[in-house]
Formats: sequence, structure tokens, C-alpha cells
Amino acid sequence: MEQKVFVADGSPALTAFYKAILEECGIGVETFHSAAASLARLKVLKPDLMLIGGQLEDGDCISLCEAIKSEPANLLLPVIIVSSQSSAQLRLNCFQAGAIDFIHKRSGPAFLVERVRSVLERQDRLLIDQYRQRKQHKVLVAEDSKSLRNLYGELLSSMGCSSELCCDGLEAWNYLSQHDDVDLIITDIEMPELDGRALNRRVRANNDYDHIPVIVVTHRDQDELLCSLLSEGANDYITKPFVHEAFRARIQNHLRTRQLYRELECANSELRDFNTHLERRVAERTRELHDAHMDTIAKLSLLCEYKDKTTGNHVNRVRFYCEELARAIGMDDDQVEQIGLSSMMHDVGKITTPDSILNKAGRLNSDEWQQMQQHAEAGARLLGNGSFYAMARDIALAHHEKVDGSGYPRGLKGDLIPLAARLVAVADVYDALTSKRSYKEAWPPEEAAAELRRISGTHLDARLVDVFLKLLETGKLDYIARRYDAELAEKYQTTSE
Repeated sequence: MEQKVFVADGSPALTAFYKAILEECGIGVETFHSAAASLARLKVLKPDLMLIGGQLEDGDCISLCEAIKSEPANLLLPVIIVSSQSSAQLRLNCFQAGAIDFIHKRSGPAFLVERVRSVLERQDRLLIDQYRQRKQHKVLVAEDSKSLRNLYGELLSSMGCSSELCCDGLEAWNYLSQHDDVDLIITDIEMPELDGRALNRRVRANNDYDHIPVIVVTHRDQDELLCSLLSEGANDYITKPFVHEAFRARIQNHLRTRQLYRELECANSELRDFNTHLERRVAERTRELHDAHMDTIAKLSLLCEYKDKTTGNHVNRVRFYCEELARAIGMDDDQVEQIGLSSMMHDVGKITTPDSILNKAGRLNSDEWQQMQQHAEAGARLLGNGSFYAMARDIALAHHEKVDGSGYPRGLKGDLIPLAARLVAVADVYDALTSKRSYKEAWPPEEAAAELRRISGTHLDARLVDVFLKLLETGKLDYIARRYDAELAEKYQTTSE
């Protein structure tokens, strides 16, 4: 059945807006601009939720909420107030008036829809709980005496319970095996066909019936047998003859325990369903965020390529050099992927560098070099403070630092330079040496390797250089240069094969 929401707000534009976004979610909506109109409609039709704006044509949200809650029939009607103000006093007044939630208008339509859905879902669960509480308990009785069976039936009926009256344990067991609605078992100890002890053993041998209480009815002179029954899993006993009030008290106690267990089962099931739903939503949102970040990386890298024609292949080669180097020093797959993606933005700050400097054929003068150095801090600023870009930000800022402290922009030394930035520096220097630029020809790989050895320990991290050179010597990096040869690549690539 379609859920119904009443929306009361003095602004026709806002009521139309709320109506549109809620109806899009399959929720029925009626709108009102005055408190009087909404109160009159409440006397005719009860909605599932009331949404009230801060101001109405003839009053405000608090007075309307108080008027709604003054009617006993509306005490359980959930009220959400939406206001452009958000003072602590206003919120307090709204809750004191009977509202269950307060939403600031700046929260946006998506948040409002989620809050409305949440309240409506709680209302559904409340109806289910009320139905569950009205449900009769089912008591299974195994008793060979017809008169006692009838007595049990009358006593249980007076307690609001339904009963299944069986003449022996076998009949009771057959009924239990075919039905899952039994809340309590009462069994006489002495019966001609499957006595109470045997029935109790069968019940306790089946895990499906672990939480169904078993009450054994005995004579007063069967204390020794009673102890055995309790040790075999019976929950309680009643001795014949018994007082009706005592019988009712025992039954009610066990049914209350059974009800609590059923409610716990239901709550656990709902919690599992909610956790599954939440995990799915988190996974979906994580994928969405990851895709958005990947798209941002691709666009920033592509922008760098348009700015500097050598950049597109350079960032890809640096990426995979970094991934191979990270893997070789023991980083796990997630860390390898993270440093590879982050390395692609190491020179993103060059977006702010003038083309005349970036593509100058020849050495830069001191002023031009000073402007070029500014790309490190510019890149860190462009990447912002988001946690996803933390490593990329470190790399952009520190990949021109040198381990002897002579680098820029901050003159960091040794391990004070983030590991990711030191790792990228090795790949960046090697690729810069072996690539043709506007101001130089490409170096042969062996000469570039010799240069890495020369500046190891002063410019570059010596341990990382050693690992990188071993990768070069074993040919594990050859595929990168082939795949992203600047003379062969015709378009920008961002993924590994």
C-alpha cells in the first residue's frame, strides 16, 4: 500500500518541490499552506508522516506540531520539521512540541528524502511489531488424560494462547515436526505411546527446537526422575495436582522468554539485512568515489599532456616504473596501485607554468627557473586536502627534494622526504634522462643508469636506486619503455596491460 505524507508549508513553491521529490520515490503526498487546513484534513485521513515547514500562512511549525500532538489519535504520528533556521533553541522547541526530527533546508533534497524514508521504514517496522505482539502463542500439549487435556485447553485459552492438544508424545512429535509455530511444549511424564522423557529427548536432540521451552508434568513422588529430566534439557516442571494460578505464572514466564527470543531473532535478522544493505551501499559509494577519483586523475593527467606534449607518455612510464619499484621493495598490491596512480600527478602543478618556460629550447634563466620550481607547491595546492589525494599531494610537493637537503621547495633531507616522493624521484629522473625534451636529446639507458649511480645518496635514495638498477639489469622494466615510446604512442594511455 502506498505510504502517505502530509506536507505543510506557507510557500507554494516549497510544497510543490517537496511533493515532486517524494512522489518520485513512490510516496503519496498531500500539501497544505495553512495549519488550519492540515489539521482539518488530519481529522479525515491519517498519514504515515507529517512534514512541516518553518512558517505557514496562519502560524509556525511549533504551534502546528503542538496542535497535532494535542489530539490523542495523533500522538504516534511522526512529525519532521524543515526550517531555514537552525538555532539550538529552535531545535529544542521543535522536539519539545513533539517532532521526531529536524532538518535544515541547506541539507538538500537527497538528505530530506533519506530522512523521510528512514522514518517511514521505522513506521513499517512498528506495525510489524504491533502485529507480532498481537499474535497468539501456540502451546503444544502431550497428555493422555482427556480431562487434563481439556483443562489445559481452557487454561491456555484464558491466557490468550492457542493450543494443540495431543493424546501422547508421538502425536505431539509428529505435529512439532510439521509446524514451526510452537512456542512452548507441555508434556506429561507417563504416556502409553512415546512418554514425556522420550519426547523431551527427541526435542533436545534437534537444534531447530533449542529455544522452545519444555515443561514436564509429574507427580509429587517423582523427584528423582525429575532431576534426570532437567539434566536432559527440560526447562521446568509442574507437579500434579497444581494450582491454576501457579500454572498460569509458570506458562507466562516461559512464554515471555520465548517472545523475547523471537524478538531477538527478528532484530538480528533486521540487523543482518540492514548491514547487508549498508555494506552494499558503502561498496557502491566506494566504487563511485573511486571512479570519480580515477576520472579526475585521468583528466588532470590529460590536461598536463595538452600543456606539455611530452607529459602523456612520461606520466605513464613513471607510473609503471613506480609500481615495479614499489612491488620490488615489498609493498602490497593496494599500495602498489596507490603509488602508481598518485605518481601520475607528480607534475600536475606545471599546469600553472607558462608554456614559454615549459617548452623552451635551451636552459632556463634564473627567473624562469624560479617560476618552474613553483610547480611543486602549485601541484600540492591543486590536489587539495582530500584523503584520497594525500599520497599524490606528498609526491607533487616533494618529488624534487634531494636526500642531501639541496632540493626544493623545502630543502627536506633523507627520510624526512616521504617514501612515495623518493620513489617517484628515482623513476622521474630516469625517465627524464632517457626521454627527448625540447632542450636535450634522450640519453641511452646505460648512460642514464650510470647517472643514477652517480647521484645515488646525494640526490636520490641509495637503497631505491639499487633496487631500480637491478630491475633494469634483469629487463623487468623493458616493457614500459616499449609500450610508451614517445615516437610510437598516438594517444594518451592510463591503464596497464
